[in-house]
Amino acid sequence: MIVFPLLFVLAGAGCTGRPSSRPAGERPVVTVRPEVVVLDTAGTVKGYETCTYTLKVAADGTYTVAVSSENTGFVFVVRDADGNNVTDETYPSWTGELKKGTYTVTLGLMRNAARKDRNAVPYTVEVKRQ
Repeated sequence: MIVFPLLFVLAGAGCTGRPSSRPAGERPVVTVRPEVVVLDTAGTVKGYETCTYTLKVAADGTYTVAVSSENTGFVFVVRDADGNNVTDETYPSWTGELKKGTYTVTLGLMRNAARKDRNAVPYTVEVKRQ
């Protein structure tokens, strides 16, 4: 049996996620098996604020990032450790190959949506290995 450990961290002043019983600053570590969800969380963004999730991919593979929000101006970008875009601004999902390494998934609103909607916009995000 192969186990794929992944690390994810929620960062960004503007986002809120599910409550956690972890002490402040402690990073959650998730161990997953193939074809299992590696990140499944919900939160909100407001205006020009963004939320960034850091994923440490322990094995090469095909991954899907899926985001849902009622706001049609919601987008996300996947970047590698050097800050290069793996995806362009995308919604609602992306599937592609990720090599072993660290990536970020940044979620937020397009500029026109951020100007129009100053209220907190709820979203869900799921990252899973295929």
